[in-house]
Amino acid sequence: MRRMLTTMLIALALTACGTNGEHGISLIRENVPLHPARLSRAEKGAIIKYVRAILDRNFDKDTQLPAIPEIIGYEKVFVTLYNNGKTRCFMRGKADRGQTSWGKEDIASAVKRCADDDRFGEKVKKEEIEDLDFEVTYLYGRRKVDGGKDKLKTDFAPGIHGLEVENGDKHATFKESVPITKQYDFNETIKQLCKKAGLKSDCDQDKDTKFFLYDSISFIKVNKYNVTFETYRQNAIFNAYYINKKLLVSRLGMVHNWFLQNINSNTGRLQYEYFPNEDKYEESGSSEIRLMATSWALAALQNELGGEHLSPIINDMLDYYLKNMRCDVDEEFGDYCVLDIDGGKIANNAFMLLALIEYPIYPNSEDIKKKLAVGLLRQQKGNGAFLTRFNSDGESGKDYYPGEAMLALMKYYQETNDPKYMNAVSKAFPYYRDYWRGNRNTAFVPWNTRAYKILYEVTKDKNIAIFIFEMNDWMVKYEQVRESLYKDEIGGMPKRSPRYSTSVYMEGMNDAYVVALAERDHRRTVRYRDSIRNGMRFVLLTQYTLENSYYLPNIKNSVGGFRYSLIKNNQRIDFAQHAVFAIIKSIHSGVFK
Repeated sequence: MRRMLTTMLIALALTACGTNGEHGISLIRENVPLHPARLSRAEKGAIIKYVRAILDRNFDKDTQLPAIPEIIGYEKVFVTLYNNGKTRCFMRGKADRGQTSWGKEDIASAVKRCADDDRFGEKVKKEEIEDLDFEVTYLYGRRKVDGGKDKLKTDFAPGIHGLEVENGDKHATFKESVPITKQYDFNETIKQLCKKAGLKSDCDQDKDTKFFLYDSISFIKVNKYNVTFETYRQNAIFNAYYINKKLLVSRLGMVHNWFLQNINSNTGRLQYEYFPNEDKYEESGSSEIRLMATSWALAALQNELGGEHLSPIINDMLDYYLKNMRCDVDEEFGDYCVLDIDGGKIANNAFMLLALIEYPIYPNSEDIKKKLAVGLLRQQKGNGAFLTRFNSDGESGKDYYPGEAMLALMKYYQETNDPKYMNAVSKAFPYYRDYWRGNRNTAFVPWNTRAYKILYEVTKDKNIAIFIFEMNDWMVKYEQVRESLYKDEIGGMPKRSPRYSTSVYMEGMNDAYVVALAERDHRRTVRYRDSIRNGMRFVLLTQYTLENSYYLPNIKNSVGGFRYSLIKNNQRIDFAQHAVFAIIKSIHSGVFK
């Protein structure tokens, strides 16, 4: 797996390189004046070697300096050194702009100041140099933001723009990475920047305060790899066409390890939410439905990868939830069971049924599955709709729970061939089709697409295919990012705030793609294929890997998990759950070779 990650990192670096790097040219244009944005991949690597050599000179004055270009056209350069997720030093270059080879001297001065930086415990020691990650950041294109705080909030993109505050003779700058690595939102970024400048924390309220934005470019060499790559919001950007089955399997292996790494030792079940920048877990607000759904994902993941490493967690989670079953006999339906916890939602039965279908070795699973399925059948009304809670007559959560229940029933039909389960979904189909047409929303689409895809495969009913296309055409057109100022957002969903839910939509989109193939609908096959390629690229960009987690205090607990978004890095079990299914479906649909 390490070899695969290294190969992928090289591909990422090739994609992120400058114009010359794209053609593989390794020539270092020594003393040639170049803007930071025009540096080739090889030249970025040479600058990192230059940083290392300057640092080495603190301990060995005879260290030779490599050739690098003369960098011009920027305002500030920063050098940051990390060791196992901890910042060891961070300094800006302060060379005299009037001297010869100012660009080189500016880097050298940043490194020398870094070597004397003891703000993070102690100065860098000779014996730790081999373990350091070296990062260089250039800020350029300084411009004043007029229009107050509202305009600044509109123009400022965390991870993209450097930010400077100035009031009288007091000023301070954050490089673009600060909001990402510190997990500051906009207001906290302003507050902390004001404090750094020695101003009041609400200095943005002072009419004499000025703010300036910078464009940025950063590149890093992580010590585990002999490759320098450009970062974008502290991430390693790559093209969708670099994704293939082998990469997807390797990413499944990483999330598999993440699950194993994040078990609550007191309960034996998974930790609900992890905050990588603080290295702490949070259980408040945890959702039992999400935990049950994750037990299903764990079983599916283990079936995909093989082995039995996840079995203890799966068993513990199933034990914990199935002990809450309430069973009875119905005159019409016979024996049934319901999981009357967390509000008694029908999704409880659905996810436990789905988990047991994926994990049939659980004791007495055949009997439990049948009773859970019958418990769902009892919730269906004469018009096809499902009552969404076992202890009430309402239909709240209509965008989620019925789709989850119908998917479970169709999966169980595939296992048993008992027509009553398929008939229940067939009966529900026209009701929920009419509902969605009057209440279009994103949440409804993936769950219902997944259920109806199986129904379509069984019945070959073109009306089902037509509705699947109707929902997913709408999703692609109105909810997926196709154009953005920020290249990492392409493929994300929803448009207004692309985030982890992209995985959910990719689960359904893969099934829509399979139906389009079956219907020989070339136009939609291409549309959905491209949507999946870009969407899965976005999903993979939200996963922590060895190359984009270098600034975290506990890399071991973070790698493999999926973040809320490209800029907000909390990891929750349902982010991973949906990503697992999106990846598995992308492997099986044939989109990626």
